Amino acid sequence: MSTDFQRIFETAPDLYLVLKPDLTIVAASDSYLAASFTSRENILGKNIFEVFPDNPNDPGATGVKYLRASLEYTLKHRKPHTMAVQQYDIQNTEGQFEKKFWSPLNTPVLNNNNEVLYILHKVEDVTDFIKAKEDREKQTVLTDDLKRQVESMEADIYKRAQEIQRFNTQLQEQVNEKTAELRAIFERISDAFVGLDDKGNFIYVNTQAENELGINARELYGKNISEVFPPEIQGEQFVSAFTESMGTGIYRRVEVYSQLYKSWFEIQLYPSQSGMSVFFRDISERKRAEEILRASEYKYKLLFESNPIPMWMLDMPSRNFIAVNNAATDLYGYTREEFLAMDATQIRPPEDVARFLAQSPDPQAGVRHSGIWRHLKKNGELINVDIITHDIYYEGRPVRLVLANDITERIKAEEKLKESHEQLRQLASHLQHIREEEQKRIAREVHDELGQQITGLKMDIAWIWKKIAGINGIQPIEEKLKEMTALLDDSGQTIRKIASELRPSILDDLGVIAALEWQTREFQKRFMIPVRFHSDVVYLDIDPVVATGLFRLYQESLTNIARHAQATEITAQLLVNNNYISFTISDDGVGFKPMEMEAKKTLGILVMKERALMMNGKLQIKSTPGEGTTISVKVPLPLER
Repeated sequence: MSTDFQRIFETAPDLYLVLKPDLTIVAASDSYLAASFTSRENILGKNIFEVFPDNPNDPGATGVKYLRASLEYTLKHRKPHTMAVQQYDIQNTEGQFEKKFWSPLNTPVLNNNNEVLYILHKVEDVTDFIKAKEDREKQTVLTDDLKRQVESMEADIYKRAQEIQRFNTQLQEQVNEKTAELRAIFERISDAFVGLDDKGNFIYVNTQAENELGINARELYGKNISEVFPPEIQGEQFVSAFTESMGTGIYRRVEVYSQLYKSWFEIQLYPSQSGMSVFFRDISERKRAEEILRASEYKYKLLFESNPIPMWMLDMPSRNFIAVNNAATDLYGYTREEFLAMDATQIRPPEDVARFLAQSPDPQAGVRHSGIWRHLKKNGELINVDIITHDIYYEGRPVRLVLANDITERIKAEEKLKESHEQLRQLASHLQHIREEEQKRIAREVHDELGQQITGLKMDIAWIWKKIAGINGIQPIEEKLKEMTALLDDSGQTIRKIASELRPSILDDLGVIAALEWQTREFQKRFMIPVRFHSDVVYLDIDPVVATGLFRLYQESLTNIARHAQATEITAQLLVNNNYISFTISDDGVGFKPMEMEAKKTLGILVMKERALMMNGKLQIKSTPGEGTTISVKVPLPLER
């Protein structure tokens, strides 16, 4: 109740209690509290008979008995019940029971479903009248004092009547206000609404109802529903539901087709003691949609049965088969009857059942790809199926629609292809190893053999110098010898350069860290691009294959940067931690779009990825146009030499 209405109720001159159906006290007027020597703090939330028990000093007390019977009657029949004047002693403020007489009235407060929300318990304290009557029986005439008391009580009763009149006026104002609010609500609702009295006469029609019926509300008020819409127009189904609802007081909902309006209507009937509330709406569009849906369901049933991919429906959460198509019976070897006597765990190998049951049985939104599973055919053959599921409601219950695509042959082909790829990778790795070894041998022979020959030639030239020293007229010969010496020096440098490019000896002699530092210096000399190389270890004892792979990957990265990046600075970092080698090369060049580079299938990136795979590592390339490129490779340790 609103705050103002609560204040009006509490200050009402009459004696009121408000009880819940379990007879718990939820409200009381001030007059009631004064008459019963109680306070709200001591009674609210308590059972009425806990607060007001029978007088223990009166073995013949019947107050609780008769009041309980009256309240139970009100709850059961949902009708007011007036009790005869009864004695019901009340404890005073000193805890002593005082003899009291009361005239109670119990009235139910009902909701729209005709259910009891509260009981309004109203009493009048008639103790003084009863005592006067008892005294009158003892005395043939009233004493002047009692007369004055009676007169005073009559005056008090008149005064209370005036107060009740004011209270009723205030209540009427509240009722008018609430009625206006309800009227506004009924006008705002999207459903059509009409109110009928207990005789079936129209007492309210909202605007939506006027539009649906095509009749002005003023033409309906006061008329009976059977007068406006005879039974033959209402239809047998509506008449039956209306009559039953009015007779039993029970809510009814019906869907009827009106020949008059050529439309389907959903009608909801809410009966009460004072009449009937009727809500209705045009559901013709919904009915047409349902008819389309039924036709669609029939079409999809045909698609289900004739689909070449195995399909079934599982009841959830039991996972029992409730429907299978012909493709499923053909693939798995079970008859339809055998399928429908099984659950989904019975087509799985035992070791997969726990993982399958761990999947949530709760309905999931949308189509879901559940991955690849192993299934068992009736003959024990193991197959691989790609599962797609869709949770739906079928015949009013949650169902999981499953599509199982047999990919056994595809997986076998993929495994063979993977095996072939692995063999090719091993062959490439072997060829790469042979190439490195051959380059190492050639580099050594070029360095040693040609280097020795050049050294021998220089020694021969030095011998000639000694022999011709002091001889006049041989200046042209001396010039030629100088040219030969310079040419041999250039040849020596060229031989060392070729040998280093084929296979830098520092890689085998001092290890990969020293080789990377050497490569950094050589790159800076050649391309004049600053390179900051950092390693958190001085020496790294790893497999020669890995050492060569890291070195070649660094060479190729620097070469690509020099050719394409337009970089002004390069940073390289090699870290060893958590049993991994992490090697990162970054530049501040023009960058590129990795997806476009992947689409071009560039050989340089492909070679670097293959080198990483040969080291059991992983290569990652990050680049953004205008923001440079970062190449990272991660190789596992330890690797035994």
